[in-house]
Parts: sequence; structure tokens; C-alpha cells
Amino acid sequence: MQLSRSGNFTYKNNLHLTLEFIGNCSLEDIKSLISIIETIQIPPFSLTFTHVGKFSRNNSDIWWVGIEQSKNLKILYRSLHEQLLENNFHVDNRTYAPHITLGRNIKIDKTKEYNKLTTLKHPWSTTVEAIHLMESTHVGGKLTYLSIHEHPLLCTRYRKMRILREKPRS
Repeated sequence: MQLSRSGNFTYKNNLHLTLEFIGNCSLEDIKSLISIIETIQIPPFSLTFTHVGKFSRNNSDIWWVGIEQSKNLKILYRSLHEQLLENNFHVDNRTYAPHITLGRNIKIDKTKEYNKLTTLKHPWSTTVEAIHLMESTHVGGKLTYLSIHEHPLLCTRYRKMRILREKPRS
């Protein structure tokens, strides 16, 4: 059964978790953003998707999937946010509400269907292994997010091995 009457649903390849929205950037800004991202030192971590919700706007809604509280995501967000402020980037000062947008301008025919849509029968988890600097563009008339830089998160074991290797030998 189709529960929505209309909407602009996010393409599978465009699903992502936004840490900060920067907006239009110059080439110099992009270089600075890459430098900032490269300073982040955090091991990979798990995120669990637990619920679905919506932001209401006029006669339509933005539907999203929400994430269980994550200490590591908070650390990552705060680190990035503070560095962006220190480097004079305009950042949002609202409380960070991590989510993945499922669709915009979604119109539901029946309000009783809301409970069916907001209940996740099976929460799922994924491992965050990298941070991507994304560009929002149109390709073939479709909104597309392109990764213009990837910064892999370092696994703790690898960092320890690297530190051990760098110690002077006697």
C-alpha cells in the first residue's frame, strides 16, 4: 500500500548524514575545508537508526530517519563545528539533530497512517568509516551529491601500530 500521495523522495545514492551545511564555496574555501577535515582524528564508530519523523512545512513535510544518541558522533560534530567557527565559516547555531532525509514535500492522505510510517520494526546499524566533503549539483536534471574529498577515520589499532613503528629503535 502506498502511503504518500506525492513527494520528492531521496535517491538511494544521495542518502547521507549532514554534519554541517556550508553552502556555496570558493576554491579557497574548499581547500580550507579539506584541511580542516584532515585534522579530525577519531576512530570509526557505529550509528543506529531507530525512528522515523518529520519536519512540517506548510502543507507538506520533510520525512527523515533518526539516529540513536551517539557519543562519537557528538565528538565528531563538535570538533568539526568548532574548527569551522575558528576558520570563519558560517555555521548553523541550532541544536544538531542528526538525521537522514528520506523525502521532501511528502503529502500523506491519512493521518492514521502516520504511526505506520514512524515505527521502525527493525532498527539497523552501520559503521561510519569516513567523512566526505560533498558537492550538491544537478546531473541529468537530478539533484546529486558528489564526494569531492574523503577522509577515512583511523582505526585505533592502526594508529597504535603506526605510533609503535615511529618510535626510535635502540
